[in-house]
Amino acid sequence: MLTPSEDTRTTMLVLPGSASGLLSSGTSNRMTHGEQKLPKRDVKEAASKVRNTKRKPSVFTHGLYRLQHFSCDSPVRYMMYYEAAAEYISLHSDNTVCLYTADGLKQTSTTCVTFTGLTETKISGHLVGWGPGSVFTLLDSKLRPLEAARDALDIRVCQAAEHSAELVTAGAGNVCVWSVMLMRCKVKIEEGLQHKTFTLMALAPPQLKRPHRTYVVCGSVVSVVDLDGGKVLEQRDLCSG
Repeated sequence: MLTPSEDTRTTMLVLPGSASGLLSSGTSNRMTHGEQKLPKRDVKEAASKVRNTKRKPSVFTHGLYRLQHFSCDSPVRYMMYYEAAAEYISLHSDNTVCLYTADGLKQTSTTCVTFTGLTETKISGHLVGWGPGSVFTLLDSKLRPLEAARDALDIRVCQAAEHSAELVTAGAGNVCVWSVMLMRCKVKIEEGLQHKTFTLMALAPPQLKRPHRTYVVCGSVVSVVDLDGGKVLEQRDLCSG
């Protein structure tokens, strides 16, 4: 028997559809919609089932969608974004050049370009055309040749340095650092890179107590090159474990 000073302790489980959706303990004897008085043991079992319930896998999709499709008479061998002109440039196998603007317009240039690729420089209105082989040529914004380097080695990839106006190239057995203003090779690294033809490159900007580096890839082997010191720091086969 309960005395007037005693109250009944109950545990309340708020089921889905209630306002709070929380488990709580209270002294209320009122029943509201979506609430049931259950023994504490049943509450623990219900909570355990909720924790152990497997969530359905979520499906994520990318936010990319095609804006416009352009057909080409010749396969594309290289494509880049030319930031200064806010347009894309594609080089084709028949040596034609196409320009694409942000509003979806396509224009075929009358310029015949034989370069393997193009790289934008930090000199306003200038690009560099490189490859095949030892071709390294400074171009104006209309892709007209201005000056050709005389001491270039084989070039397969080319990137602009973030911290300077220099360009870095890599190819068969070499990594080079170029001064675009002088069109001259400042650093030429060949020792330790023989019999390797690099097809991918990633630049790492210089940091405190760490030189300017590049990572060049030949097959499964990555070579780390110190561009300031002109030497190979490390070579590692990614498939060797």
